Amino acid sequence: MPEAFVPANRQRLLALGLAVVMIGASGPAPLLAQDSSATPATESDHKAKHCIPTDRIIGYKVESDDLVRLEMKGHKDVLVHLKRACPQLHYHNYIAFQPINGELCARFDDIISRTGLPCRIESFTEMTRPKPEEDKPEESLP
Repeated sequence: MPEAFVPANRQRLLALGLAVVMIGASGPAPLLAQDSSATPATESDHKAKHCIPTDRIIGYKVESDDLVRLEMKGHKDVLVHLKRACPQLHYHNYIAFQPINGELCARFDDIISRTGLPCRIESFTEMTRPKPEEDKPEESLP
């Protein structure tokens, strides 16, 4: 292969590489016009739907192997739906979790059972806490 031919190929490859870098830096051209009336979802909107602050959790109740009720400050509770049934979760009636940035997020975080098995959180459902039943005074017999 002649030596005069090698630099020319290098120049072509460098020019091609620079063109690719320049196109990549500017991003792809939009294919469709953007709708100016649509408002993009912000990160805080996304977190509000899929994450809960752990400092508001005051207790929990394991309802089944794939459902946990978190008792929250205020009048609402959160049902935690697990992606799959977590073996022996209901039997042991114990959960643990390790929040990141003070939040527990669906599809990213796990609930840990007493056996140490991580169980992925699928979703949260907010619900009104049921009112506790008041003890009725027993009627005295005459």
